[in-house]
Parts: sequence; structure tokens; C-alpha cells
Amino acid sequence: MTKRNSGYTNTRASNGAFASTTNSSTYVQVLTLPAGTYQIFAGGGEGNGGDGKTCNFKVGDDVVFTFTLTKSAWSQSGNSEAFTIYEPKVLYVACDGASASGLDWLYVKGTPANTLGNVACTTDYLNAMTDRVELTPGSSCSYKFINFNKGNGGNWQNWVLPVYYSNDNRVIVLRADNWEDVKGNNSGCNNNYDWNVFVDQMNGAVVDMTVTYSAENALTISSNITTANGTAWTYSYNSSDAGVSLSGNIKVALSVSQSWLAMYNEAVVPVTSAGWATLYTTQALDFSSVTGLEAYTATVSEGTVTLTKVDNVPANTGVVLKAAEGSYVIPTIASSETDKGNLIGSTTATSAPAETGYTYYGLTVADNDNVQFNPITSGTIAAGKAFLKVATGESGVKSFNVVINGMETGIASLPTAKVTSNAVYNLAGQRVSTPQRGIYIRDGRKMVIK
Repeated sequence: MTKRNSGYTNTRASNGAFASTTNSSTYVQVLTLPAGTYQIFAGGGEGNGGDGKTCNFKVGDDVVFTFTLTKSAWSQSGNSEAFTIYEPKVLYVACDGASASGLDWLYVKGTPANTLGNVACTTDYLNAMTDRVELTPGSSCSYKFINFNKGNGGNWQNWVLPVYYSNDNRVIVLRADNWEDVKGNNSGCNNNYDWNVFVDQMNGAVVDMTVTYSAENALTISSNITTANGTAWTYSYNSSDAGVSLSGNIKVALSVSQSWLAMYNEAVVPVTSAGWATLYTTQALDFSSVTGLEAYTATVSEGTVTLTKVDNVPANTGVVLKAAEGSYVIPTIASSETDKGNLIGSTTATSAPAETGYTYYGLTVADNDNVQFNPITSGTIAAGKAFLKVATGESGVKSFNVVINGMETGIASLPTAKVTSNAVYNLAGQRVSTPQRGIYIRDGRKMVIK
């Protein structure tokens, strides 16, 4: 990063001037950053050239970090605030050219954005797609992204939203340009576009979309669009107005047509002081880069709930989270091949108890950090929370042991029968009238008789 005049120190590659530029306004290219969130770290030294020598770091046209050196300090470092870019941009650097100043090292830390489609806009119609989100009547999902197109293509070369029946046959393909491709018309579509600048303004437009399946035969799609020049547009679709019949569960996804999307990765999940939480996500998520948080899928088999640590999960998946109290931002990804396990959930509140023949189990944390799934016999389960749905014949009066990576953590559930202060159960879930030495359950807690 510096050019050598003569000699060196233990902390410097040389005691020469900056090799790149001679002043802090003449920039040279360092590298091209893909869309994503980044932070710049830099280190260097200042000799006798005077205080206040600077290095300016610019991404695209914006200066994101100014690194100022202090006189006679040979080992200095600093870092920028985190910044986000939604399309590839060049990182430049420009430094003062004092004879004894030097930028010794540069480190760019970050996470590339979740993108859909090739940035060269060569991905053909429906050839790239997010995981399909399954919607039941009364549920919804949302997408937020930045749309990029060729800039000189057709109106249809932007985002696309296909809708499928449960058998994976397409029933609706909604295009960004006020058109539905299955019926081949714009019935049910409404917008306030300026068609004279549509292609140009959709290139770089921010789209905030909500898909609502309020009831059978009632699907609505609502989009708030902020165009490249800051103009607000709206675009909506109503399946009833279009005369489209829908029944049972449906699936939706996001796709492209010779365009690409930079997805917002803003899945924010709170964890309480208990240190555990559940999440039901309609987007594929990547937990691998989230510091201090672990994610697990759950499976039920032969009286045991097994939690398996995962780095990522597909859409429509329930997970158990372990972390210190706080809120965690989890990046979205286009898809995942991870097995979903047995946790389920919904984007709307779910009433308990379950339908006849099933029992719902919700996460609780007992003494000594023992994870449990206890029966939910009344009330509602909050939207976005995950739970287990177990057939009555499979659960019975058993108590599920929770196992994490082969290590037993505690009793996972209570018997489905009501437990009173006088009722005691052994680890097999059997009621015991005269307990002997051993471990038992009473009032939802383990008790030890010695």
C-alpha cells in the first residue's frame, strides 16, 4: 500500500509515501464490491509529514470513510460504519502524499446481498426463483427488493410473481408491467405508472410487496414502489376481479425475466432473556454469519424431540433459536436444501388446541436451561412462532425428551392429561402413586427423590 523510500520499521512495510495517489481527492480503483453490506478497516502510520494526513475511501460516488493519521504514530488503525449498496459498485481510495505517511493495510469485511437472477440481466423468464412460500387461507407473505433491468429492454423484463396450486401447476403469473400471463390480459391489475419512463424508472426501483391470501378465491397483491428518481408508484392485483378461482393451499414465489433483484435481508428476530425462541419463516434464511445465535430444526420420533443445528433453512420452516437476549438480523437467501423437520407455524395467529386427533406443543425453558415443548391447551400461538403438531396417538401420555446434537437437555413435554399438584409421573409419562428414588415430573418440573 506504500512505496518504499528507505528502511523499514517493525510495524510498517516501509517508511515511504502512499503508493496510490498524491492527494486525498485523486482516486484509484481498489476493487468492485457486489451488492451487500460492508465495513472498511484500514491501518497505517504518519511520520514527520504533519498531522491530519488522510485517506478517503469512496464507493461509487459516495465517500464512506475518511481515515485520518496522527503525526509520529507509526501504527494506527480505524474503520468505517457499516454501509449497504444494492448494486455492484467500485471501491476507490485517495490518500495525501506526505513523504513519511503510509497506508499499510486495507480490509473490507461484509456480506454480499442475496440476489436473484444474473446481474448481466441474462436470466430468462422464470428461470430463477425464490423458494415457494405455501399460503393457507387467511395467511400472507411479503417481499422487499430492488429491481434492476437492462435499461433498454421491454416493459416485461422486470420482476415476476408466479402463483401455484398445491400440485405445482401455475395459476397466476403476475408481471411488473400490469399484466397477468396465464390469462394473457391485465384483468385484476391496477397501477398509477408513468408508462413514458417505466423501463428507466424501474431500473433501481425499490419494491415493497405484500401477498395476502385472505380466503379461498381471494388473493390480493399490493406493491409500493419507489422509482429510481424517488417517485412513488403503486401496483395491485385482485384475483376476484380477474375471475381466478383458488381453493385450498397455494404457493407463491418471486422470479425475474431478463432482470435481477437485490433482496433486502432484514429478517429481525428478537430473543428474550430466557435465551431461547422459535421462528416460523416464509423466507429462506442463512444463520451462518449471525454471531452469537444458533438455529435448530426439530424432529419428533419415538418419544424424543431432536434439535439439529443448521446453517440455513428453506422457506416455510420452523426453527428453534438459542442466543443471548437481543434482536438479530438474519440474511435471506434464495433457497436452501436443508430438511425442514417437524416444526410448523403460520403468518397469522393460530388458535389452540389443535384440531381433533392432534396436540400442539410450544417451546418453554425449564430450570437449568432445560428446553421443553409443553402442550398448548388454550389461547393462540402468535404469528411467526413455530410449534409442534403431534398426532394424539403418537403423543398420548408420553413425555418427550429433548436432545441437542446427541446430548439430552431435559424433559420436553408434560403428559397431555391435566397435571395437578398431587400428580407425579415417571420419565415414561406414567403416573406414579408412590414414587421411589429417581427422577419424576410434577407440575411441569423435574423432581429428584434420593
